Amino acid sequence: MMKKHVVKRLKKRGWAEHEIAEAKAIIKARKKHDKSASIVHANRMLFWTAFVVIIIGNLLISMFLVPFLIMLSKPGVNLIIVVLGVAFGLLFNFIITDIEHLTRKHHYIAGIVIPIIAIINFFLITRFANKFGQTLGIGIIQDPYTISIVYVIAFIAPFILDRLLKKLRGR
Repeated sequence: MMKKHVVKRLKKRGWAEHEIAEAKAIIKARKKHDKSASIVHANRMLFWTAFVVIIIGNLLISMFLVPFLIMLSKPGVNLIIVVLGVAFGLLFNFIITDIEHLTRKHHYIAGIVIPIIAIINFFLITRFANKFGQTLGIGIIQDPYTISIVYVIAFIAPFILDRLLKKLRGR
């Protein structure tokens, strides 16, 4: 069935009632015609692939940050972490929200597990960078708790903002 916000948008664009009814019928017929679970299965595979890619991406981002963690001041590191977190969070949100046929369970898994893994990952990488910098006799000691929390907040901010905007729009 066509969602109410889509019908409103079509009416705003000048669609006649019979055109909207025809579009609804086409969508309904398409859903009845596709009896296979292939789309659902493909979307679930896409979800789990994206899930693994995002976890690996978080690991790579944190490893990329090691030199910056050692050499930059806290505000500089926080700025880089916020920019990377928001950018990667936008990608995550784009992938997760555009996959159809996902249950709430999938969203909860992604929304809980990925931030937890990111917190642990950034915590460990920051501790490693601190020890590495101390071993070399250079560097600024960074707080692993702050780094982890700043990244995760920046990472989940696009998702939360998207959800809030959708609620405000009535979707």
